[in-house]
Amino acid sequence: MMTYIEDEQKFNVIQAHDLDFFLDSEPINEKIYRRLLVIQQVDKSMFEPLEIFHWAYYFLYRVDIDRHPEAMIDSYFSEMESWDPYNDRYCSNLVFLTVRSILELKQKLSKRQDRFLEQISVVSGDWESYSTTFRKIVRELKSGNEISCEQAEELKEAKRKIDSLQKEVEDLQKLIEEMEEEEKPDGTLKVRCLLIETMLNSLGVDIANIDQSKISRFAAYMLGVKEKKLYNRVIQPGIALGDYHEKEVNKVNKLLSDLGLDLEL
Repeated sequence: MMTYIEDEQKFNVIQAHDLDFFLDSEPINEKIYRRLLVIQQVDKSMFEPLEIFHWAYYFLYRVDIDRHPEAMIDSYFSEMESWDPYNDRYCSNLVFLTVRSILELKQKLSKRQDRFLEQISVVSGDWESYSTTFRKIVRELKSGNEISCEQAEELKEAKRKIDSLQKEVEDLQKLIEEMEEEEKPDGTLKVRCLLIETMLNSLGVDIANIDQSKISRFAAYMLGVKEKKLYNRVIQPGIALGDYHEKEVNKVNKLLSDLGLDLEL
């Protein structure tokens, strides 16, 4: 019998994949593979598990691209049976049980996948022991992934606590960074910047009208801090001193006076 494949080019692409590719593609494939090996030994069958995966993934592809795959099941079987060495739907059944099982474990199905799964589930219900075996595999994997409502609520609460803790850590880290840049030995960043501006002004720099980013670049170099943060936090908003800066300002003015400079903050 001649083999007929609707999309032979795509089938050739899929056929190029080795067994490990499929075993790594879906969690269920490892279990399906083991079950196929048992069936192969018990029934002394000629099929190879890799061939089953080749055809299964070809029909998964067809389900995705055909407009109404649920109405094409007979056509799919005809394609499959043109290759099936038993010519009795033996291998075809294994292929479509594999397709059914993979779809049953997907978290979200497209409308095409859902309609096809519904129909193939009805058709495969008559395949007795093999169908039952594959459904057992699906149930085992689903039960392993399911959690109780209580566990789900506990996970939600744990996530809320983690998110809250993470925000606290981020806020603390931000505060530490600000403190590291704001507070320097024997002086604050704002007062130091004001001192630099005062000295530049005495040298003839028009502080009020010059590009503030240039001031920020110069001050950052002199103070050994990051230019961007210095600009955003000190220079661009304007240097506004509080009452707690008074002691430091007096100290700086004393230093300037001791140097004989006619400057004052």
